Amino acid sequence: MFAYLIVLLGVGIESLGIPVPGETALLVGVFLAAQGRLSVVVVAVVAWIGAVVGDNLGYLIGRRWGRRLMAVRGLRRVYTPERLERAEALFERRGWLAVFTGRFVALLRIFAGPLAGMHRMPWPGFVVANATGGAIWVAVIVVVGTLIGKNLDRAITFVGRAGYIGLALGILVAGAYVVVRIRLARRHRRDDGPAA
Repeated sequence: MFAYLIVLLGVGIESLGIPVPGETALLVGVFLAAQGRLSVVVVAVVAWIGAVVGDNLGYLIGRRWGRRLMAVRGLRRVYTPERLERAEALFERRGWLAVFTGRFVALLRIFAGPLAGMHRMPWPGFVVANATGGAIWVAVIVVVGTLIGKNLDRAITFVGRAGYIGLALGILVAGAYVVVRIRLARRHRRDDGPAA
């Protein structure tokens, strides 16, 4: 029961506009379900509920206090009047698409609800985009997570080997870079030497 609550709160708080690892909480829940410790259906349902409720709360916060939040010193530098105008135009023209696809983009997943509310996107359109985008996002994570979770031992072995291969390649690239820099420095000194 506690694991389901973690998935619900993780996804919900992230959707509210607070950067917490909601997607990671969902993946852990799916991995546990793939190993038979949780119900994959319940994990999917609580994740979807968390996404929809969190985004709607974020929407309400953005609609009620969004402009005041943008007056906060650090946010004021990022959210200039010009950017506010562009964001408003985006949400007027393509707000539905931004909310729907935002579920699949990390930063937009966090801020889509508050931004949609702040820019006065009509709530019925927001709810439909949010619910459908959330359902598809949860379904994709659940399917991929289940496939990986059922083969988790193999996946860990593969990632471990790939990690060593990546480390070796990184060392080779770094070594090649150092050699090239040394040769270029020597050539540069040689070329500058006789002219001095």
